[in-house]
Amino acid sequence: MSLFTIDQLAHYLQVTHDPGKEDNTVETGGDVDEAGSAELTTGTYTVIEAVVTGWLLDATGLTTFPDRLPPQVFSWALELAAIAYENPAAAAAAGTDRVTNAYTEQRREAILARAARWAAKVPTAPQVAAPVGDFPCPGPWPTDLEPPRRLRGWC
Repeated sequence: MSLFTIDQLAHYLQVTHDPGKEDNTVETGGDVDEAGSAELTTGTYTVIEAVVTGWLLDATGLTTFPDRLPPQVFSWALELAAIAYENPAAAAAAGTDRVTNAYTEQRREAILARAARWAAKVPTAPQVAAPVGDFPCPGPWPTDLEPPRRLRGWC
């Protein structure tokens, strides 16, 4: 199950996504098109989605997410995706002549801590279809007893 779609991520990041464009470049973030605006490629999305899924599964201790994703998990996933997109190498700072960005891990750690607290409150239930309880196989009906009146006709 995907936490978010490529279109949702592109919209949140306010970048473009062209589903028809071939993704044959290797990059660490979004590609930049001819007009100078950032573009989210399918390859970048795939890696970011895998990284975010790993972060959240590790923080929560879950093996899968519920079929109906709670809104807070969706929002955490998108924000973590933005962190992974903007700073894929987890650099402390990056800059050019005019712009300098300083990054911290505090926001990422805060999101993951909230996700862990959320998961601790989720009722524990099997994450796969499994029988409830450990019941032995039924034995044969005693031959010297007659079945109770309500069960006559069932056997």
